[in-house]
Amino acid sequence: MNTSLWVFIFLLLAGYAGLFILYFATIRPRLRSVQTTQGQGLHLALQRSFEEWWHTFDAVIDPVLILDADLAVVKGNRAAVQLLSVNGSGIEGKTCHQLYAGSDTACTTCPLQGISTDKTSPQQEITHRYIGRTFSVSCSPIINDGKIVGFVHVAKDISHQCNLEKRLVHASKLEAIATLAGGIAHDFNNILGAILGNADLLLYRLPVLEQEALPSFGPPITNEEIVDHVQAIKRAGNRAKDLVGQILAFSRQTASQRRDLLIAPVVK
Repeated sequence: MNTSLWVFIFLLLAGYAGLFILYFATIRPRLRSVQTTQGQGLHLALQRSFEEWWHTFDAVIDPVLILDADLAVVKGNRAAVQLLSVNGSGIEGKTCHQLYAGSDTACTTCPLQGISTDKTSPQQEITHRYIGRTFSVSCSPIINDGKIVGFVHVAKDISHQCNLEKRLVHASKLEAIATLAGGIAHDFNNILGAILGNADLLLYRLPVLEQEALPSFGPPITNEEIVDHVQAIKRAGNRAKDLVGQILAFSRQTASQRRDLLIAPVVK
């Protein structure tokens, strides 16, 4: 009985020893190999994800800056480096206002001022004379544990669009000036017609001063008719004076005077 028990215990210990040897000789190396393979796969996946993010970041055609809480540049995409780098120098560590405005203090129109943790992206049009361009700037906060730890600064160059808008406004002004010039020409023709017509009537009907001159047309002119023609010339001259005053007021080259005006005759 005792011999059988010792044999059973011996066999049991031999079985445990075999399992122990099997584990350390075969199973454990395989587990380590699997863990190593998984770790390498995870590392490769992380590296691939970072490379994809970086390629996407560089592919954005607008300058994009990742700033820390002090507005210093942490990362910038290729477009930002091409725009803001001076003589090939890096932009990391410099503040956004140093790069865009050439100033050591934040811009007064900076959209980052007053930005909150509600993840809104304020957008503002800013002209930076330091680099001679106009941008549509938008900023988004980077939040960690409820605190702002940085910003994403995106600046879209709209200089060409602004120039086109200025040209359009200038063309509209030229069109308005052309319309105004046409109206002025018609008004001056009417005024000159009144002045020249009344002057011709006076010349034709004034008494002849020399014998060799041609005889006057019609009966001799009276003083009342002379006064009427002269007053008509004066009225036409006053109209021309008022028209010139309106032109100068439109061009803001003279001081305008305000006065009461009856609008009913104008409407009629």
